Amino acid sequence: MNTKTKNSKKSTSLLLATAITFSSLVSVNTYASESSSELSLERIYGKDRYQTSIDILDKMDTNKVYLTNGKIFADALSVGPLAGKENAAIVLSDGKTLDVDKLKSKSITEITIVGGKNSISNTLENNLKKNFKVSRIAGKDRYETSLKIVEKMGVNNIAIATGRDFPDALSAGAYLSQKGMPLLLVDGSSAGNIPQKYNVVYTFGGVNSIKKTFGKRISGKNRYETSMQIAKEFGSFDTAVLASGRVFADALASTPLAKKLHAPILLTNGNDVSNEVFKFQGLKKVVLVGGEKSLSKELEKKLLNPNNTEESKEDNKNTNKTHNSNNQNSQNNIDNSKEVNIKDEILKKAIINQLKHQNIYKDGQKITEKKMSQLKGLDCNLNFTQSRRGGIKSLEGLEYAVNMTILDLTGNEVIDLTPLKKCKNLETLELDDQYLAKSEQNPTDKYLTDISPLKGLTKLKKLVLKNNKIENLSAIGSLTELEELDLYGNKGIKSINGFENLKKLKKLLLNRTGEITDISPLKECKDLEELSIQYNKVSSIEALKDHEKLTLLDISGNKQITDLSPLEKSTKLTRLLANGNKIESLDSLKNLTELKEIHVSENKIKDISPLKKLVNLEDLDIGNNPDIESLDVLKNLTNITELKINNAKKVTDFSPISKLKKLDDLTIIRSGLTDISFLRGLNEITEMNLQTNQISNINPLVDMANLREVKLGRNKIFDASPIGKLRSKFKVAVEMGSQEVDIVTTNSLVRNPIIDQSGNKLVIKEKEGKIKNNGENIEILNFDKLKNGETIEVKWGKDAEFNGSLFINIKKLKEVSSVKIENTETSLEKGKSLKLKATVEGKNLKDEDKKVKFEIEGKNSPNTSINNDGVLTIAGDETSTKITVKATSVLDKTKTTTKEIIVTSPAKNISTKLKMGSSKSIDIDKNNEDAKEWLKALGEGNATVLKGQEKLSKLPYNYGEKRPGYYAGEYGNSKSTGLVIFGLNDEDKVVIKVSGFEDVEVKVVNYSAPIRYNLEIAQKNK
Repeated sequence: MNTKTKNSKKSTSLLLATAITFSSLVSVNTYASESSSELSLERIYGKDRYQTSIDILDKMDTNKVYLTNGKIFADALSVGPLAGKENAAIVLSDGKTLDVDKLKSKSITEITIVGGKNSISNTLENNLKKNFKVSRIAGKDRYETSLKIVEKMGVNNIAIATGRDFPDALSAGAYLSQKGMPLLLVDGSSAGNIPQKYNVVYTFGGVNSIKKTFGKRISGKNRYETSMQIAKEFGSFDTAVLASGRVFADALASTPLAKKLHAPILLTNGNDVSNEVFKFQGLKKVVLVGGEKSLSKELEKKLLNPNNTEESKEDNKNTNKTHNSNNQNSQNNIDNSKEVNIKDEILKKAIINQLKHQNIYKDGQKITEKKMSQLKGLDCNLNFTQSRRGGIKSLEGLEYAVNMTILDLTGNEVIDLTPLKKCKNLETLELDDQYLAKSEQNPTDKYLTDISPLKGLTKLKKLVLKNNKIENLSAIGSLTELEELDLYGNKGIKSINGFENLKKLKKLLLNRTGEITDISPLKECKDLEELSIQYNKVSSIEALKDHEKLTLLDISGNKQITDLSPLEKSTKLTRLLANGNKIESLDSLKNLTELKEIHVSENKIKDISPLKKLVNLEDLDIGNNPDIESLDVLKNLTNITELKINNAKKVTDFSPISKLKKLDDLTIIRSGLTDISFLRGLNEITEMNLQTNQISNINPLVDMANLREVKLGRNKIFDASPIGKLRSKFKVAVEMGSQEVDIVTTNSLVRNPIIDQSGNKLVIKEKEGKIKNNGENIEILNFDKLKNGETIEVKWGKDAEFNGSLFINIKKLKEVSSVKIENTETSLEKGKSLKLKATVEGKNLKDEDKKVKFEIEGKNSPNTSINNDGVLTIAGDETSTKITVKATSVLDKTKTTTKEIIVTSPAKNISTKLKMGSSKSIDIDKNNEDAKEWLKALGEGNATVLKGQEKLSKLPYNYGEKRPGYYAGEYGNSKSTGLVIFGLNDEDKVVIKVSGFEDVEVKVVNYSAPIRYNLEIAQKNK
């Protein structure tokens, strides 16, 4: 079974300590029992406890930290075994601030806060959430917090120590982390409240610390002897961690480091150490955690020379005299070379320690040219921080180290490399993170920008220049022996011209340089095995088409790369990281069967079937390729342990995942996932993120035996009770987040998500008049009075491992009772349109529920129509005399209504066939049939003549005009034919309505008493 861990595939930097350490350089003779052995010392310390914890982090290969308050010992000591078990580090804070950039530079991605908001503030937590995955473990006091940590470890065998003082718990942490056993802090005076389900295996400390003994008690007459007794439980070990038993500040974060080193934590008073230390067989190294204020220089001397009595000093002196006398003729020990002036005191200290290590320097001697020429290597690694002071600033004097082959200056303040010009035998040079902060002497920040002095160092095989501000790389072109080159984070680099000369290059890191567009110089670098050009502006990888030795390629974040075909010959490729580009096809990968890791999220991939033959795949990220429709290929990729699928909304079948029996880590986010039954049988899964989907049923989680963490926020889970039934071997961290459910009837009760894995019922805050915690259910109160569409937010999780909200959407059942067309019109003329309005009546209906669909029945012309807005248009060629309009409720298609519309022909326009007669008459065109028909209707009284609202009567021609009226027919001596109107005044209007004709309007425009007036004819639109 594959044992690859997630951390193994993350690129990590070797950052060794904020204080410059010389752990590999100090070596002296000391004694164990009666025989002597070499013991090396290493001291880890920073300017304060917070920096020391960061220095310890540098020793760890991890992406996770536990964050605790550095002024409160309890939380850090409680979490120590858990951090050790998870290979996580402990970082200390003052509770309000933390250098985020510092953690990001160390590839930290996850932070778990230990302690309440009074220990680590909510403000700091919220700031951290912008850059890291953040969670919190907290109880009402140190003991409850400790219990929650014990629960998180998920085992029943535990140990206890007092929570009132730190020494016993500090010593115990290293031992327990080796055994994977949690430490529960208790009030030693009572030691009560230990849950019955836990079996206490060890009690650490004497009866003054914990009165009652549980399991095996490990203690001594004092804290120092207790730490020795705990160390004896380890059995064999070659390294020990030494910490102060008086002050806890520096040592709080040391438990994970001790776990990594398989080392016990021994306590000292700061000035002396028990002789028992030297009796541990096989002890070769002691790591001191803390500065000289807590662990004195005298303590170092004691460790280096435990038998330093006056008698032994004299014996050593005589021995040395004899040795020198016997060898004076055979060895030339006289050094008459010039003294070398090393201006930088930190550099000088480092050189002296290395010369001592090489046995060519004694205290009080001068550093000479000859000694410098014998210097083999120098380790001055200082961890980079933006706020640091005290790094090496000047390399003056190193020009005499002409035979030095290794130099590590990581994280110092060197900006002038001129002295290195003469170090032509250098094979390894590390110059990461050179930064000189502004000060009174240095008014501006300065960075390493000029590497031209390195041009002549042609023996260099490894060159590390990461996180500087180098732009000009012309000096590198001459370094033809280079095998490894790291330029990470030099954001001004635009060109790699000259790299075509680096034909021996095996590893090249150009990630996050930002401006590189062309990698064609790499065409000649065919020995490349690892290449990272992450986060640049490269659009083509054509230069890599003959790179058959590539095993790792990172092209993520270039945004423009579309074609992977140049990789077809790279058959040794095991890792391909190509997130954030415009790749459309994976066809070029189909024969790269050594691939174990593929990350191609945020591309334009539609089809992943080309991966079918890549049966060695262990890690696959295809997230944010929204056009992927099928996961069938996963049935063949049964070695996958980590799978990420985000934003896969076109995928309808997730069942192929069920074939991945080795799956350890699964992420499916924003993918519309509803059914997780495919998880049954995937018992190797430890972590899952299923947030932002449509999941309602989580029963398939119950039998997942190795589950440790699951995120379920932003789904539709209304029954969280399966959380209380999980059968995992571990305590599962469940993040329920927010859930959203719809309630449609008054009988709908939401399953109460109030049971955690321990069977504890949780408190749900009830909202008066709306919800009630009704045992196993959340009862919706006064349902009829709640507004449709209202959302009730229920907070739950006060005492649970998950917190969040349940959003209950009130969606009452909607009922359509009737549909009605409101229009009163019964006819519509051909060629005309009429907007119909339909109304829908019912219960619990919103505006969108009142929509109708219109249809026409009985039409003959295809051009007669009605649109979605109800606009009815009768075509001019429509032959039907009647049509029926049907309106149907969109919500309830059984509810309909109809309306009949009579189809009419257009009215005749008679006004153009009329002409003005005498002053009070309107004559007609006798030759026009329409005009005669119109006049006939008037003469027969089949018309309506209106003066305003007054209806005029038909009168005989000789009536005498005593009252308003009209006459139609022949009139006057001239026998004119037309219409005569009587009794009008100036500005009067008369409207004449005849069926089948458009209305005619007559207006008096010039009145002259008593009976003479002029008339004007105007068309009256119907």
